[in-house]
Order: sequence, then structure tokens, then C-alpha cells
Amino acid sequence: MSVSFDSIPSNIRVPLFYAEMDNSKANTAQTSAPALLIGQALEDATIERNKLVLMPTADQARKLCGQGSPLARMVDAYRKTDPFGELYVIAVSDPEGAPAVGEVTFSGSANVSGAVSLYIGAKRIAGAVTSGDTALDAAQSLADAINADPDLPVLASATAITSDVKITGLTVAPTLTVKTGESAGVDVTILPDNATNKTLSWESDDTAIATVDDDGTITGVAEGAANVTATTTDGSGLSGVCAVTVEQGEVRSAKRSLKKATSARAAAEVIGAKVTLTAKYSGEAGNQIPLMLNYYGAISGEEIPDGLTVSLSAMQDGAGVISLDNVIAAMGDEPFDFIGLPYNDAATLKQMGEEMNDSSGRWSWSRQLYGHVYTAKIGTLTDLAAFGEALNDPHLTIAGYEPKTQTAPEELLASRLGRQAVFIRNDPARPTQTGEITGALPAPVGERFSMTERQSLLTHGIASSTVNSGTLLIERDITTYQKNKFGVADNSYLDSETLHTSAYVLRKLKSVITTKYPRHKLANDGTRFGPGQAIVTPSVLRGEMCAAYREMELAGIVENFEVFKKYLIVERNADDPNRVDVLFPADYVNQLRVFALKNQFRLQYSNEEMANG
Repeated sequence: MSVSFDSIPSNIRVPLFYAEMDNSKANTAQTSAPALLIGQALEDATIERNKLVLMPTADQARKLCGQGSPLARMVDAYRKTDPFGELYVIAVSDPEGAPAVGEVTFSGSANVSGAVSLYIGAKRIAGAVTSGDTALDAAQSLADAINADPDLPVLASATAITSDVKITGLTVAPTLTVKTGESAGVDVTILPDNATNKTLSWESDDTAIATVDDDGTITGVAEGAANVTATTTDGSGLSGVCAVTVEQGEVRSAKRSLKKATSARAAAEVIGAKVTLTAKYSGEAGNQIPLMLNYYGAISGEEIPDGLTVSLSAMQDGAGVISLDNVIAAMGDEPFDFIGLPYNDAATLKQMGEEMNDSSGRWSWSRQLYGHVYTAKIGTLTDLAAFGEALNDPHLTIAGYEPKTQTAPEELLASRLGRQAVFIRNDPARPTQTGEITGALPAPVGERFSMTERQSLLTHGIASSTVNSGTLLIERDITTYQKNKFGVADNSYLDSETLHTSAYVLRKLKSVITTKYPRHKLANDGTRFGPGQAIVTPSVLRGEMCAAYREMELAGIVENFEVFKKYLIVERNADDPNRVDVLFPADYVNQLRVFALKNQFRLQYSNEEMANG
């Protein structure tokens, strides 16, 4: 028998026709893996934490993760670019900490009608203003508009800002004489008359002699002397002392009425208003919610109505650190080609780097999962360059953005990840430059990185972006890999496309071998076996490698087939007769990054040039 069957037994005697399926020559599929977004849900969200969840739509993310949560907004940003691709999410454990808080402050009153245009991330919120509105009216209108949009990452509350008049002078009668059992008040003078808080605190240094209540009424208890101190409670820090003498006397039921200090609090003057913005979730991520007034400016009709003054205080004081321990466990051995990680502190990146590495991670020989991690960071040129310089990971891309970029970094990340997924799935070797980061608002004109500054980013391991007609575009998605193990400059893993191309090539070769030769015997070249036998030799495998290379060359993934074939090595291992060793010297197709031209013009070709032309 020369044909090798998988299922039909060789000794069957029952008639007649039997057939088994063999798809080893039919596979034309190219393996690709889904995208993964890691992020934070709202505390009361129903999504299970630290579990892989398939997320087909942005609406599903809002329902499971909570409207306005980082993860829901990330899915929304991703789906605006990649509405079709397979996407998973992992909701991280809620951090212990506090939510970030920001403020919008108002003063004055509106002389004309209009709107206060506040951008929370890339979303414009317009608080309507009517002529004659006070600062509090305008603040309340903006707060109502914010709370009317449940997809925003913040909640808003409007309050008045008042002007408290502090006490500047406090005079207490120096002495007072009362009899035992009698009560009397102390003469007190408070300046100015319009002080907001005239409440005083009272204390006797000897309650066995005399006591004093909260209103400053002193009661004689026993014969002797005591000091009673009055102290302001408005923060002015003033106090006065009354020396009280208690004489023995007949107990009386009625109190003797004397002039006492008032404890009333006068109505403070309203001098403005503020809208307090509180992130819907705890953690440091809330500090990066960008706020801006009138992003498009007066030329687009965005200006503060005359008479009102509005200012911003950035989101701050958010506290709480995310842990990836359970996240990485949840990823397991599921393959993901595009991993969106919004957390980019050094410890988190180190932890994810260990998951991705070539020795025991997703790029190792034993796991072969591959994939690439993307994140986004907002900062100055100096900060971003220093951050990138400290990293050297071929499986990590950090996109750097200007400080006044009007989009939250987690949304920038998700939108860019979606663009990468769409482009790379179609062709891993084609550059992703000019890819639109859909829905993002770039830094305003005059606040964007110059070409020289972007060159600095690209030489320090930070990916760059450009802006065309107000649209944010990918310029070059490099990795953070910059040096070899000896600290020498190394550009072998400079571009993320190189890593995606490598994953494509390795998966292609694995598909060929595992599909065509899953249960084959191994023999030396020249072995005379019958046709149909499940036997493979090094020369047959060499032919498969060349055929696969030709296919990838036609697909525009590799080049220079003849040179590849010259240096390709396929041989049986000298120590293990069941093993074949292959040196696969692929020459990847590169990307057109720079087109340099020297325009050597003439006013007119010379006679000699014309004659030789």
C-alpha cells in the first residue's frame, strides 16, 4: 500500500466504497487575531472584572461597562474606525482611591445671549446663556447640559461663590461681676458691622467658679474668680478675655439681661459661581480628562458672552493605581494582534513587556501568540523624549501627543488601535502613515509639535502624528526598541510594521507545515517511497518553503526570491532524527518613508545638452 490513510483501516473486508476527507491541500486562510482593549469600567457596572469579553458594539460596551467609563469610551472610539473587526475587552479591577475633580469658574453677568462652549475631551457641551443671566445662572445651565449627556466621563454640580467678610476687631468687656446662681451676658463689640460670621466660641478656665454657654451667657457657680475667653469662628483668629468675679448671693430664678454678642450669620454676598466636575471613576486616569473652552474660537462662533468671565481648573487629585496581575492571567493563551493598554507607568509597561517577550512571552517559540501593544501618552517634548529613551521594547508602541491635545489618551489609543487593525489586517507590510485617528481633536494651531520636534520623538522611541485640515493622522508608528543588548543603536525593530510582518510570515509557514504535514514520516532525500505515502524529506520541505515564499512575494510581503533560495537551509537535525532545522532568510518588503529629490533646474538646456539629447 502506497497511499497513507488516516482513518480507513488497511484490513477491512466489508464491501464496498469508503472515503475519508483530507483538507491538507485546501487551506488558503491567513491567520489573524482580534484586538484587545484593557480599561476601567464604572464601579457599579455589570461587566465581570478581569475576564475576556467579546465586545461587538459600542452600545454593548455602554450597557456593560457604564456610560462615560474609560472602557466604554475606548470601545466607542475603536468602533468608529473598525466597526467590523473582532474585539475583546478586559475590565480591570476598580482601584482604591479618589476621583479627579476640575472646576469651571464664572463671574459677572451676561450682557448678551449666547453659549459657553466647554470641551470635555473631544465632546462640545454648550451651556445656553440669556442676556441678563448671572454667573450662577450660566453655571447652572452648563452643569445641566453636562449632566444631560450620560456618555461624558464626569458629573457636574453648580454652586455660588460668596464673599465672606471676616471679623477685623473683637472687644470683650474686661470685667464682669455676678452672684452665685445669677446669669449675665458680656458686652462685646465686633467690627465691621457687616461681618459675615459673628458667631463666637466661649470657654471658662474654671467651670467650678463660673460657666459659659454657647451664647456667651455666664453663670456664677461658686464664690471666686475665673477667666472667660471669647474666640471668633470665622478663621480670623481673634479672641478676648473677660475677668469674671463671682460673689456669694441669693439665688434668683431670672437671668439678668445684658448686651451680648450676636451669633447670627449674615447672608454672604454672591460674587460668582462654579461648576465642579467630578470623574465618574476613581484613579489617576481621571486627571487626564482634557478640558478646554471654545476650541474652535470666535471665528467658528465659540466665544464667551459679553459680561461673563469664565476660567478653567484642570482635572486633578485623582488617585488610585491599576494592577495588571489579573488582567494578564485573563489573557491566557488567547492570541491578540492589537493590544490597547491605556496605562503607561514604568511598572505597568514592564509587566506587560514580560508578557510579550521573545523568551517566555507571546513572541516566544513555545507560545507563538505574537501581537503588539499600543499606548498613548500626552506630554511636552522633553517629557516624552525622556520617557521613550528609558524604554527598549520591540513589542511596544507609544504614541506621543502635545499637552493641549483635546482628546483623552485612552480614546486616542483606541482610535489609533482601530486604524492599525484595519490597515494591518489588509496588509501587514504596508505603512500605516496618514491613517486617520477618527473622532480625535488635535492640539490647536500653534500648540502642535513642529517637524523638528517630531523628528526628536522618532529618534527617542515615540511614535508621531500630524494634522491635516484639523484631522489627526498617524505619521509613523515606531516601537520603543532602539538599542541592542550592548547599547549599540539598532533599527531592526524600528517600525511596528516589521513586527506585524514577522507575525504574518511565521503564521503562514506554520499554516503550511501543520496543514500539509501534520502526521508525516520523515526520511532522507533520495528515499524511494511509493506515491501517496505520508513521508516528507528535507528537499520536499525546502520546496514548501520556497513555494510559501513565492506566495508571500506575490502578496507583497517579501522580496528577492533568488537570493532567499540561495541562503535557505533545510536539513535534518544531526542529533534528533525526528527533527528538521530550517534557516529561513526572509527579506521583508519595506515601506516608502522618504522620497528625496534634487531639483536641478535650468533656465534653458545648453546647445551641447540639446545636441546630445
